[in-house]
Amino acid sequence: MDNQVFSSVFSNVVLRNHIFKMMKHIHSDVYKSVGYKWDSVKETPTLLATHNYFEMLKDLLYQMINAKKKWFHFAIGGQLEKKDVELLNSTLAATIVADRFEIFQYILEQYNNFALKSSSTNLMELAVKHGRLEMAKYIDHWYDPKSHNTFFKYNQLVVLAADSQNVELLKWIITVKIFSIYYSKPEIKDVIWAALRKSLMNARFDMVKYLMGLAGNFDIDFQEIHDKLLVAAAASGNIPIIEWLQTKGFLMDDQTEYSMTAAYHGHLELVKYLIKHRLTKLTTRTMDYSTASGNLELVKWLHNNCTQGCTTVALDTAMAFNQQEIVQWLKNNRTEGSSPIESGVSALQIHHTN
Repeated sequence: MDNQVFSSVFSNVVLRNHIFKMMKHIHSDVYKSVGYKWDSVKETPTLLATHNYFEMLKDLLYQMINAKKKWFHFAIGGQLEKKDVELLNSTLAATIVADRFEIFQYILEQYNNFALKSSSTNLMELAVKHGRLEMAKYIDHWYDPKSHNTFFKYNQLVVLAADSQNVELLKWIITVKIFSIYYSKPEIKDVIWAALRKSLMNARFDMVKYLMGLAGNFDIDFQEIHDKLLVAAAASGNIPIIEWLQTKGFLMDDQTEYSMTAAYHGHLELVKYLIKHRLTKLTTRTMDYSTASGNLELVKWLHNNCTQGCTTVALDTAMAFNQQEIVQWLKNNRTEGSSPIESGVSALQIHHTN
């Protein structure tokens, strides 16, 4: 904007206030962002870390942690107090979520303390969950397993990595950590199976191909669990990945209710594909559990195109998942009704089986 125009606009109090009001509306109501007053930001380490006010954060942490210490605390290298560890942990968590590696590294180096290291498991899990490869490597290097009893459960971290969408992080955990920790092929196989299932649910071709490429090294036969993997793929709603698995010898069992899993997750196009190609067992359970997804168009399509229909479980499930639009539609267009309220609770169990 031209400087003269800018000055003219923002010199007008009414216009300036209107602009700021609209900006606040867009920020709060449209983007659902949380706004903070500067006085709050400058006194809150997590906010300073999130918004990258590095120098201010350094000063604030020093004041909050060291201000009340006496000279002899520094002389004897006193331990961090519990409240200080909690403060640093919350700030580190903020740097991980916001991906502020420089601040993250500074805190770990500046406050390299036994008490802080004892909580490193939670930091590692958070870093992996958010796909922060460099942070995960740094925690792994910074952590000394001989200094305390904390132990990173890398078999669980593999699944978190598969969910993080960062294939390089997944590769690092498997090749650098898993292969050096687990010597039993069955243990490694279980880890890879779990990661593969999660990758299929996320429709991550790169992860799926990498994990399946490990099969030859560990005598892994994915056919042993091919049906479970196909169900996981159905949860993703990704038709190309279903087709790709079939080219790799994964045969879909027409007695397995893949359509129920796809419907539960709201994937109308995959449900159509499975039914069209007769790749699924179709029962009332498909429509029954489609109501959990909140996809009314899917429910309507099953109502209009599948003779199997539904049972009282359809309305039970819609109510259990608070899908009010679908609840009303079922009441207006289906006659099954709902079961007694106590049996409706059972609808929640489908969440765990899918």
